Amino acid sequence: MNPYHVLGLTEGAKPEEIKHAYRTLAKRYHPDVNPSPDAADKFKQIHAAFEALTNPQSAPPPVPVYTWVRVYRQYYGATTSTTA
Repeated sequence: MNPYHVLGLTEGAKPEEIKHAYRTLAKRYHPDVNPSPDAADKFKQIHAAFEALTNPQSAPPPVPVYTWVRVYRQYYGATTSTTA
């Protein structure tokens, strides 16, 4: 999932905006404050998104495009054109 979307930001947001969005959402979804059973998972997503945006070394490496093409072909089969 896109870390900008998790924090409710547009791509290319300034560091101050990222920090503000993180703090706002962290206060709202912290498990000690929010009794919802989904709060802990949401808080973990928010924290992971913040870490990915503020510390690029902690972000997982992007998946190469050829991996997605290979998965698509395995799932849907090789696409061939049969126009006459």
